[in-house]
Amino acid sequence: MLNSFYTSYMAGHTNFKEHLFERLDSIERIYCTSNYFEECKKYKEMLEYNPLIKAQSSSIECSKTLTFKKDSIRNDLYYISYIFPYKKNQVTIRLTVIKENNDYKIDCVFLDDLNVECPCKKGLP
Repeated sequence: MLNSFYTSYMAGHTNFKEHLFERLDSIERIYCTSNYFEECKKYKEMLEYNPLIKAQSSSIECSKTLTFKKDSIRNDLYYISYIFPYKKNQVTIRLTVIKENNDYKIDCVFLDDLNVECPCKKGLP
């Protein structure tokens, strides 16, 4: 599920410039929970980037370097990493995935760089 989401989402930044926001929004609605949208609205204005990719934009080159790792302790926690080709730096996103209506979906993205109480941290020390 995460591989499908990130591959299509990163490709969406490249292939659909004309209707970029509509295309990305439709991909998000397939792969993210309603909770994600409610939480995202609260913090969107404070962010200077898209929390799902921890960047303002992405490309197909980024999707070629994607790696996925499930946390060894917390079953719903995943680490997604990719290399941003122009800066050659690794980007890592921490997020939670839950089952909603028989489908696994992204429920929460950690916002470590904001001084806010992130709902993803429930159950973490």
